[in-house]
Amino acid sequence: MRKSCCQSESDLLLKISKGDEDAFNKAVDTYAPMIYATALAYIKIVESAEDTTQEVFYKVWKNREKLTEVESLKDYLFIITRNEVLSSLRKKGPSYPLGEHLDGTLKEKSLCPGDTLSLRQLQQTLQRAVTMLPPQQKQAYLLSREEGLQHNEIAQKMNLSRNTVKNHIIAALNFIRQYVQDNADVVFLLMAFLMIF
Repeated sequence: MRKSCCQSESDLLLKISKGDEDAFNKAVDTYAPMIYATALAYIKIVESAEDTTQEVFYKVWKNREKLTEVESLKDYLFIITRNEVLSSLRKKGPSYPLGEHLDGTLKEKSLCPGDTLSLRQLQQTLQRAVTMLPPQQKQAYLLSREEGLQHNEIAQKMNLSRNTVKNHIIAALNFIRQYVQDNADVVFLLMAFLMIF
């Protein structure tokens, strides 16, 4: 049975990679509800969760030729969903910090101690990434994300040009994003849990 399931997923991936719209629609019908539920659990805004779900499938279709290299459609969709959710949360900026949002989501879900541990591990992963930043990147990032300062305010405070501050923050975000992706097992488990319940 397991082999048959994997075989049908392989066939589905192959058909989508060749531009088969019926196969793509089948994947959308199968996975869209789970992707939407995960996005909504984190983002909390119906329209944003819908946009995230559409963006996930847009990226699948846009990059369909590469699907022949994918071993598991479900895992592939989880990775794209995780990246889209994190991107959406980052765009919300300092008024919507990732840690606080996840705390709120988890409290509403009444998670057991093991799930709270996963959240703590995720938050520790994010904190480790921030502590690994070079000093000026770290300072610019913290002033932006934790204190909510604008680039020009940070530039004055750090005695740097606005453009330099912007570059520091972009570099910091890129590093943090990559670090979280490289240590994504916790994020993946957390998202998988929220999809189940």
